[in-house]
Amino acid sequence: MNALRRLDEFLLKIDELFEELERLTDKRELMLKATRDVLKYARDVINYSIIGKLEKAKKCLNELRETKNTLMRKIEDEPRLKYSGNLRDTLKEYVEAELVFNFALQYRSEKRFTLPDWKELNVSVETYILGLFDFIGELKRILMKEVKQGDIDRAWAIFEIMQALHTRFEGKIILNSIVPGYKSKVDSIRRLLINTEEFLIKIESESNVIRALREKDGEENKN
Repeated sequence: MNALRRLDEFLLKIDELFEELERLTDKRELMLKATRDVLKYARDVINYSIIGKLEKAKKCLNELRETKNTLMRKIEDEPRLKYSGNLRDTLKEYVEAELVFNFALQYRSEKRFTLPDWKELNVSVETYILGLFDFIGELKRILMKEVKQGDIDRAWAIFEIMQALHTRFEGKIILNSIVPGYKSKVDSIRRLLINTEEFLIKIESESNVIRALREKDGEENKN
C-alpha cells in the first residue's frame, strides 16, 4: 500500500475542515445581515423614544427583540460567532435601545422606576456595561429636549441620574481585554458631565435674569 492511500482518512478530514469553514462562513453572513437589522431597529427605538413617540418605539422594540433572539438562536452552537467582538458591539446597541425606551417610558412619572439589567436582557456583563456607556450619552439628548421645552428642573434631574451612573463607573480598574475602552469611556462621560453642568448653569442663570426683568417690567407697568 503506497503512502498516499495510507493518508486517505486524513485527506478526507482535510476536506471536512473546509466544509466546516464553509458552514461557518454561511453562518457569519447570516449573522452580519441580522446585525444590520438589529442596529437599524435599535436606532429607530432610540430616536422615537427620545422624541416621545413611544408607540412607534415599542413597535420597533418588538421587532428588535425578535431579530435579536432569532440571531442568537442561529449562532447558539457556534462560539466563534457567539463570543465575537462583532456580536458584542451589536448587542450593546440592543442594550442601549432597551435602556433608552424604558427610561423614556417611566422617567416623567413621580413613581419609583427601574431599568432592565443584563440578566433580564440575556447579555454578558461586558456587553451591558458598554451599552450603559452609550445610554448615558442618550440621556444628554433627553436632557436637551427638556431644556428646549423649558423644564430646567427635569433637565437637572436627568443630569443627576447621569452623574450617579458615572460615579458607579469611576475609579474602577477594568482591563481593556475585559471591557474594551473602559477607562476612555469613563473619562469621556466625565467630560460630558462637566460640559452639561456648565451648560445647565448658564441656561438657568439666563432664565433667572429674564424672569427678574419680566417681574421688574410688570411692577413698573403697574406704577
